[in-house]
Order: sequence, then structure tokens, then C-alpha cells
Amino acid sequence: MDRALLQRFVFSLARLLGLWYVTDDMLPDQIAENALKKWKTSSAALAHLLQIESPGTNVLLASCLLWSSVELGNPSPDLPTLQKLLEELPVQMRAEAFQLATNSDTARAADLLLQLLPSAPLGLALVAKKITEQWTTTGRHDDLALIFYQSLTAYGAPQLEVRWLIAHALVARSQFIQAEPKMR
Repeated sequence: MDRALLQRFVFSLARLLGLWYVTDDMLPDQIAENALKKWKTSSAALAHLLQIESPGTNVLLASCLLWSSVELGNPSPDLPTLQKLLEELPVQMRAEAFQLATNSDTARAADLLLQLLPSAPLGLALVAKKITEQWTTTGRHDDLALIFYQSLTAYGAPQLEVRWLIAHALVARSQFIQAEPKMR
């Protein structure tokens, strides 16, 4: 029997028997979807994925997807879990994984980036830069934006740019006296 045909037969049999499996060619969303079908809730599915020894990249990305959708009030989507998932991924994939974990919600992403400090995993500078670009374009200057701008040097932003962002936010908030020293 041809190897591909045998593999399809085995996977079909496993599916019929309700066995859980992950193949190397499964995409993260397929893994997350299959895990949800098997374990019914995001928290249970995530808990099972986290138990896989030596998870592949797609399993880690699926875990980030599930992390983003764990039910409110469930302790599973804690920050150390996300940090562990990110650190197990190659640096160049961490920004993508972080976007999956936050559902591309910039406010949530900014809040999590702040919580990850001072030991944020490498590879998240691109996320911080995209949030900054989006918020400067939309003119966001609330408390979260101000605190986020103050943390940007930890994500590689030049000090002069950070000072300008903070000053701009303070001026937008009519806090001229606080903004003046930043503008120098």
C-alpha cells in the first residue's frame, strides 16, 4: 500500500475511534479546531496541547490561538503560559504568535506587552511598532497609550521618538506643563 494512502487510512480510523492526533502538515487553525472538537472548550483544548512533549511550531501557534479564546474566569490563559509559548517559538515567529494570542486587538496587545516587561521575549518589537503606528495615526492618547509609549524603549524604540510620542500624547490631553520637558 502507498504510504500516503496508508496514512490517510490510519488517520480516518483514528478519527472514527475518537483518538487525538496531530500531523506535521496540519495548520494551526486546523489543530485548534480539532482540539476544540475533541475537548469542547478552549481551556480544556489548550491544557491538552500544553501537555504535548516537544510540540511543533504549528502546535505552538494553535496554542496561542486557543490562549486568546479561553473563557473568562478560567485561570488557564495566564501570562506565564503565553510567555512560555512565545519563548518556545523561533524569534522570527513570535510577533505572529502574539497577534494570534491577542486576536490582533491592539489594546489587549499593548496591555500584554506592558505586563511582559521587564522580561519580554525577543521578537515582539515589531508588534510594539505596529501598535505605535496605528495609535499615532488614530490619535490615541489615553492612559494605556501614555503608559505604553513610556515603555517603548524596552522594545527597541529610539529615546527621541519615545519622548516625542509622550509629549504628543500629553499635549493631546491638555497636560502642557508635563509635555514641555519632553519636547526639549
